[in-house]
Amino acid sequence: FDYYTTAYIIDENVKNYNVISNEYKDTLKEDKKALNIVKEQLEKEKYKKIIDEANKEIDEEEIKANTEIENAKNELDNAKIELDNGKEKLDNTKNTLESSKREIDNAETKIKEYREELNSAEEELNNVKQKLDDTKKTLDSAKNELDSSEAKLVSYEQELNSSKSELDSSKEIIANSLAEYNITYDNAVRGINEAINIYGSKEKAIEDLTNQAKIYNIDDNVIQMITEAVNGIIKIEEGYSKIEEGKIELENQKHNLNTAKEEYYSGLEQYNENLQQYNSGYSEYENNKEEFEIQENNLRIAKEKYNTGLEEYNAGIEEYNTGEEEYNSELEEFNSKKNEAEQKIKDARIELKNIEKATFYISDREDNYEYSTYMSLCKSFDNLSKTFPEIFFIVTIFVSLLSMARMTIENRTEIGTLKALGFTNKEIRLKYIMYSLLATLIGGVIGGLVGNYALSYLCYVIFNDIYQVPVFETNLNTMAIILGNLFAVIAIVGATLIVINQLLKQDATTLLRPISPPIGKKILLEKIKPLWKRISFKNKIMARNIFRYKRRVIMSLLGFIGCTSLLMSGYAIKDSMINIIDKQYNEISDYDEIVNLDGDLTENKLNETFNYDKIKKLVYVKTSLVEFQDNRATFIIPNDTDNFKEIFNLKDYKTGETLNFKKNEVIITSNLAENLNKKVGDEVEFINNNVLQKFKISAIAENYVDSFIYMDKQTYTENVDKFFINCAFIKFDGLENTESIIKELNENDDVLTTVSVKSLTDNFKNMLGAFNSIIMILIVFSALLSFVVMYSLAYITISERQKEIATLKVLGYSGKDVDGYILKEQLNIVILGIIIGIISGSAYSNILVKNIKFNQLYLVKQIEFVSYLKTAGYIFGFAVIVSIGVHFMLKKLKMIESLKSIE
Repeated sequence: FDYYTTAYIIDENVKNYNVISNEYKDTLKEDKKALNIVKEQLEKEKYKKIIDEANKEIDEEEIKANTEIENAKNELDNAKIELDNGKEKLDNTKNTLESSKREIDNAETKIKEYREELNSAEEELNNVKQKLDDTKKTLDSAKNELDSSEAKLVSYEQELNSSKSELDSSKEIIANSLAEYNITYDNAVRGINEAINIYGSKEKAIEDLTNQAKIYNIDDNVIQMITEAVNGIIKIEEGYSKIEEGKIELENQKHNLNTAKEEYYSGLEQYNENLQQYNSGYSEYENNKEEFEIQENNLRIAKEKYNTGLEEYNAGIEEYNTGEEEYNSELEEFNSKKNEAEQKIKDARIELKNIEKATFYISDREDNYEYSTYMSLCKSFDNLSKTFPEIFFIVTIFVSLLSMARMTIENRTEIGTLKALGFTNKEIRLKYIMYSLLATLIGGVIGGLVGNYALSYLCYVIFNDIYQVPVFETNLNTMAIILGNLFAVIAIVGATLIVINQLLKQDATTLLRPISPPIGKKILLEKIKPLWKRISFKNKIMARNIFRYKRRVIMSLLGFIGCTSLLMSGYAIKDSMINIIDKQYNEISDYDEIVNLDGDLTENKLNETFNYDKIKKLVYVKTSLVEFQDNRATFIIPNDTDNFKEIFNLKDYKTGETLNFKKNEVIITSNLAENLNKKVGDEVEFINNNVLQKFKISAIAENYVDSFIYMDKQTYTENVDKFFINCAFIKFDGLENTESIIKELNENDDVLTTVSVKSLTDNFKNMLGAFNSIIMILIVFSALLSFVVMYSLAYITISERQKEIATLKVLGYSGKDVDGYILKEQLNIVILGIIIGIISGSAYSNILVKNIKFNQLYLVKQIEFVSYLKTAGYIFGFAVIVSIGVHFMLKKLKMIESLKSIE
């Protein structure tokens, strides 16, 4: 270019701020306002420069056009003078030619009359000759027919004689056969004729003769011979009849042949006489024709001279006419070009007045797609870090609190001994406070440092698979570590202080004795007697124990609920991300390539550009970027609504019903509606081409990738701007062998860019894959935490109930019975905790998913059925593992030591 198109600016006022901080955004916003002043000044300068350059160019073109017009006018005047001189010479030549033409016309008249006489004589001779030829052909044809008929008659006579000989031979054979039975041939003929006359046909006659032969017990061979003889006689007699008829016909044909020969010889004699007369007349015609050709040759020579002169004259006329046409054409072209040049200059000056002002655009780093996607991912992690760790922290504090409370209760005897030895309550209290404080702070500080650096580096490694992050840098989040430890100290040390104060209120004698187990009471279930009677003894004990140890049961239940909620929330986030890309590009929109166009093309030109057999569907639209206060969306206006629906399946985000465009209203996507806090029937305002637009929302469409506003073509042209096509969505008939098509499109001057949907989906899936990797880490930590909670609760249960378990063993309970006694309670608590935890985790995941927001992606909470099974399976599996550990703890329990009295 002959001018700069882009300026990259570093803002000194924001370089010390973190790019995600509010200070950065607020300062940048204020500085962009200052840049707008520079922007307006640059726009004015650019506009003035464009106007000045255009005026200069128009003036130069005007001078150039006037010079060319003047030169063309002089050339036309010279050409007109030459045409007039040539016309005068042509007129003189024309007079000479007209005199010669009159002489030639007189000679032609005489020649014409002579030719007519010759033609008449020739025609008459030709007619005579034609008649003679016709007569000759008729005579020749008659002679051929006579010869052919005579040959046929001879052949026919021979055939008749031959047929008669064959019949005589057959007759003799049959007569010999009949003679053996004393039957003559003539008698047989008469008998057959009489039978045929009687029965009406030869078939019935033969049938009758056969029947009579059978009556007389004649042999079947004889009957067959007689039948064959009868058939032969009939055929022979019929043959004789035909031969007699043929002889009569032969005699008639011979008579006709003789008559025809007489007529032929008479006609031949008449033909020879007429031929002699024709030859005499033709000799006279040849003599007259020779004299005519001499006169015609003289006329031809005269006409050739005349035609030569006429051709020269016509060539001159044609040249003159051509010159005149060229002159008129050039004159017309001169006038047209003159008017066109004047009009162009006039239009250019008018267009110069209407030229739009130059527009400059100020974009910050948020306008960069990769940057905004990266920051969106970071923001989602930030939102997740503000919500997901809360329940994690609560469960962890809960585990720590249980441990400290268990420790103080286990040291009950030691506390009583210290009191008996004279230690004050303050000294004893300080010991446990210092222990819990040190344990909490040491674990909290180490955990804070490891989490701050190790987890950050793990995120960096995962991110680096998608984005090329140059270096790993992390800042120590001191405030988070301090606040976390502060809450932990308050919770754990506070719990320790509460428990130790309750113990210190008792005297040394009481503390040296073990805690008496709580007294069993009737439970509500016992009042339902029909049900209570049907419950087994062991299950009754289990039910009473659950209500007997309310505090322990509630603590166990809360632990299981917390762990299950953590796992359920992790899987909910993971499942919410799995299918949104495939759902977007398979169910909602079904295209393979986005082609951004020049925006100044007709539909016919576009059809030529996309004339590929591989393209299955093609949709033309106009797109533009619209801005809201803190949001952006793509504005899509289809060229053909019906064609648009073949690729875009706009469905209501709640009901799933197919959406249709409404006049003077828009359809927006669900993610945009949520960001703007809009619903159907509200009005949406946005800036398009620096103009504020306001439309009513007719529907909200389901959508997961990017934000869109849809409007029909008529509404756009009537309310917004002129419509033109600047984008095409392509659906191929399979993605094989499409690289060459994309390459050709990218080389086309009318195509600005092409975007592959596959590359988009791969990018999104990579980004979601990175996010899912972090979620899987959280799920693993949740699972480990749940295992620790279960183990701690199981250990407390065994510690508190050692004497009870030992008593059961003394009473004769086997190891299996003791396991069932303890573990059945735990199993019921686990199942109840899983059910409540799944429900609470599903509800809590609504908050988590809502806080995970990407610039281009919109997540909707969805949990796969298998995730419910996995969550329940993991918790139940951990419970089984802990139960195995409990089994060995119960097995190692010593009855005598557990039951012996403190005295």
